[in-house]
Amino acid sequence: MNPPTTTQPTPPRTPLIALVLAVSMTLAALLGVNESSASGATLTDRTGAPVAPVERFVWPLAPPHPVLRPFQPPSTPYGPGHRGVDLGDRKSVV
Repeated sequence: MNPPTTTQPTPPRTPLIALVLAVSMTLAALLGVNESSASGATLTDRTGAPVAPVERFVWPLAPPHPVLRPFQPPSTPYGPGHRGVDLGDRKSVV
């Protein structure tokens, strides 16, 4: 008769699978990969009519875009400074 063998139970792999899935989904979202863009298919609405892709960046004003106050970095990482830009519209440009 064979002696009884003792085996260590294998640890559950659920946390590892969940981590891999979460990282994969985050990367897909950050890179803008989805089913339609990955396959090269045309985007459509509920009726099946083609839809133009949405621009990711749109200027807040119509051209021209004069910069009235540029970015002014602070002297230290948490010091005072102007961290954006001020844009003018046609009415503010004389």
